[in-house]
Amino acid sequence: MKIPNLQLGAGLCILGLMGASLTACKRESSTSSEASESRPTQESRYDQGTEMGVLLQALLDGTNHRENCIRLIYWKETLSGEDRALLMRFLLEEQPPALPEDQFAEAINEVLNLLHRDASDTSELVEILDEMASEEDRPATLRDYALQHLTQIHQAADKEDQAKIRARLFTEARRSDSPRAATALLSLAAIYERSLSGSIPTAVQPHELRELNQDEFTALLKSIIEAPASSPSQRATCLN
Repeated sequence: MKIPNLQLGAGLCILGLMGASLTACKRESSTSSEASESRPTQESRYDQGTEMGVLLQALLDGTNHRENCIRLIYWKETLSGEDRALLMRFLLEEQPPALPEDQFAEAINEVLNLLHRDASDTSELVEILDEMASEEDRPATLRDYALQHLTQIHQAADKEDQAKIRARLFTEARRSDSPRAATALLSLAAIYERSLSGSIPTAVQPHELRELNQDEFTALLKSIIEAPASSPSQRATCLN
């Protein structure tokens, strides 16, 4: 099976694109930092007797935001069952009214990055991310992040969860009015190319990807490019 050379090129750079997107929210102004220092904290929702509980509560409060995100990035300890449960709980939090959307999105992203280090059980994470990607009231940035993280999990997930991930990506890719269509399409290309490279044995290649031929990829790209609801950045992503 072949996919268009155009799409293969886009697929091959998916990791770079996703990496750039996943770190896009990490730029914040000094004004935002100063504001977070003076923001009043809300009632504690996490056990302050554990290091992870203290850190997650601070992220939710928006205090010392940059420093706390860096602590997550460089977290060196093995995640305990309690730590993992707290991180999962944080993913279900609603954005606090006083916390800027970009800071909340960055906090969620860094929590997800930390959870990726522990691939012992991906089922709960897949379920949470699938729900996050489908919720209409979730911020657009978080829904896009959810698709990207689902793609990262795909290879380590079991067959049932892999099918769930691909179903979500196909749903979004076929919605030309969705701002996440291009992300989903590139994610499918990345999964397919991993199968070609041998990362996924030929015998267990997802049947949806074996059946995704050049005409269907071309049609998906064309529908995104031509859809009135598509943004310039979506069209540019499809053309790259």
